[in-house]
Amino acid sequence: MTVQELRSVPVALAAVLAFAGSDSGAQAGPGTDSPMYPTPIECPGFARPQFISRPLEKAYPGLEFSMRPAIKGGEYPYRFALAKAPPGMRIDARTGAVTWTAPEAEGVHDVEISVQDTGGRRTSQAFKLTVSRAGFFFASPEGDDANPGTLEKPWKTILRVARPPEGFAYPPGAIAILRGGAYEVEVPAAPGKKNANTVVLDGRSPKHWIAYPGEKPVIDLGWSGEKQRAAHEEQKARDGSKEPSTQGYGHRFAVTGGADYLYMDGLEIKNACYYMFVLWDGRKTIHFRRMDLHHLWSDWAENPAFIFTFAGDRKGDFNAWGVRPACAYYRGFVIQDCRMRHRFYVRERGDHGGAMVFYTVSDAVVEDNLIEDIQRGECFCDKDNGYGNTYRNNVLRGRCSLLSQWNNDETEICHNLVEGELRIGLQPGWLRNIWVHHNTIRGTVSLAGGGTGVPDSLDGEPGDFSKASTPDSARVIREYPAEKRLIHFYRNVLQAPPAADEDRKPFVILRLPDSRQFAERWRYVRWDENVVDAKARVELLWNRFTDFTLMKSCGFDAKGFLEEVTLDAEGRLPGDSPRAREYGRFATRPGDAR
Repeated sequence: MTVQELRSVPVALAAVLAFAGSDSGAQAGPGTDSPMYPTPIECPGFARPQFISRPLEKAYPGLEFSMRPAIKGGEYPYRFALAKAPPGMRIDARTGAVTWTAPEAEGVHDVEISVQDTGGRRTSQAFKLTVSRAGFFFASPEGDDANPGTLEKPWKTILRVARPPEGFAYPPGAIAILRGGAYEVEVPAAPGKKNANTVVLDGRSPKHWIAYPGEKPVIDLGWSGEKQRAAHEEQKARDGSKEPSTQGYGHRFAVTGGADYLYMDGLEIKNACYYMFVLWDGRKTIHFRRMDLHHLWSDWAENPAFIFTFAGDRKGDFNAWGVRPACAYYRGFVIQDCRMRHRFYVRERGDHGGAMVFYTVSDAVVEDNLIEDIQRGECFCDKDNGYGNTYRNNVLRGRCSLLSQWNNDETEICHNLVEGELRIGLQPGWLRNIWVHHNTIRGTVSLAGGGTGVPDSLDGEPGDFSKASTPDSARVIREYPAEKRLIHFYRNVLQAPPAADEDRKPFVILRLPDSRQFAERWRYVRWDENVVDAKARVELLWNRFTDFTLMKSCGFDAKGFLEEVTLDAEGRLPGDSPRAREYGRFATRPGDAR
C-alpha cells in the first residue's frame, strides 16, 4: 500500500481527532556549514535552558490540574520553581511537574515557572491559567453518545469524542477528558480497504486528550498476533507473497492535516497494527506524557513503530556535506514519562522500525521514558534530518541509533541507561555536533559506521592507513584538531556486556572498522574522560578482537579510566565511587569535559 493510500482514509468512516493550528510544521530554510561545537553549551541552540513545550492553560473546577514543561539546552540536571502561582499549586523541583487542585470558583490565575541549570543559567515561562467548565468535554465507558458530553453526562466512545457530528463544532482549545475504563475502537474500513479502526487526527477535534485524574482510560485498537498471522496467510495464498505486510491494515492513530498542538496525557493504548501513531507533513508541538503504549504487531519495512513521523517536505542536495536541507520539520516534539513495550516483529529476515522512528524532527525532548521489549528494532531511531534534539534520562533496554540517512545535527544524548547497542551513524549521510555524554551503557558502541560520510578523505595524506592498528592510523587520529571533531563521546560509564554466544569473545564494548575507514572516520570522533570496564574488548570488523590499548594509542580516553565497573540495576555506580558525581547517568556535577 502506498503512503497516499494510507492517508486517504475517508473522514466519514474514521474517528477524527483534530487539533487547532496551522496546516503544517514550519518550513525551515537550508542550513549552512556551521561551526563544530565540542560541548552543547558552546552551541547557540543549546547554550541556555529553554522551554520547548507549550503550557496547559485551562483547568476544570474541582479537578487536579497537572502539566510538565520540556526543557532543552544548558546543563542538566535542572532545578524548577514557581515564581508565580495560585495558592496550593506545587512543583517538583527536579522535573518541573506542576500539580494543583483547581478551585470550584472560575477565574484566571497567573503562573510562572522558572528553571535554573547546573551552571546557574536561568529562564522562565509565564502564562495565564483559566479555571472554567467551558471547553471541556468528557467520555466514559459508562456514558452514552446521545449525552451532551459533560462531566455529569459523558459520551461513551472514542469515535463520538473524536468526530464532531453534523452541525457541531468544538470551541477553540477544547479539551477531552477520558474517564477510566476500557474503550474499544470500532471504525469500519474504507470501501475496498483493510484499514479498519484507523483513528484520524486532523483539524476538527479537541487539542488535548487527558486521563481523568487518578483514573486510567484504556484504548484498545483491536489488533492481535492472531489477526496478523491470518493477514499473512491470506496474502501468501492470494499472491504468493514471501514478505507479507500489514502496513495498510489500520488499527492505529493517523495524525495529519492541521493536527498541530496535539497533547496526550495519561492514556493506555494497546493492540495496534504496524504503527500506533503515524504522523505526516511536519507538525508543531506534539506532546506525549505519561502514556502507556504496548502490544504493537509489525512486519516488513517502512519503519513500523509506536510513534513514526513520515518525512516532512525536504528540499536540498543530499550530497552536500554539512548543509541541512529546507524541511517541514516536526517542531517541539516532546515524549515524557512514557512507557513503550511489547513491539513484535515478524519478518523472514532483517529488522526495521522500533519504539519511535523520527524523520525531520527538530527541537525534540525525549526524557524519563522506559522503553523495553522492542523485538528486532530500535528504542529510538533518529533517522533522517534530526536537528536540535535531546534524548535524556531514559531507560532504554535495546538498540538506540542516530542513523544519518540524510543528516543528524546538534543532538544531545545524555544521562540515559542504555542496555543494548548505541549506534551513531550508519547510512550515507553526515553527522555534526553530536554530544553523547553522562550515559551509563551496558552494551556495545558503534560510531561513524556503515556508510556515514565525513567532510574529506585521507587521499593524498602520507602514511599506511590500511589497518586500525597501524602507527599512521593512530597518528592521524591523535593529531587531528579537536575543533574539527563531529562526534563527542565523554564522561560516560561503559560496562562490558556478556558474550552473545560461545563463539564470540565476551565483553565487546566497541566495534571498529579494521581498514582505512578507521583513520578516515575516527579522526572526527572525540572520545575522552569515560569510565570503561577493564574487561572491555574491541571488535575489529569482522570477528577479530583486541583490548582497549588500541584506543589509547590513538589518544582516546587520555583522561579516562580503565577499571572494574560495578553498577546497580538502575545503572548507578557505588556511592563510595570517586566517579559517581561526575560520570554516568546519575552525575550531579557534569562539568564540560574540555
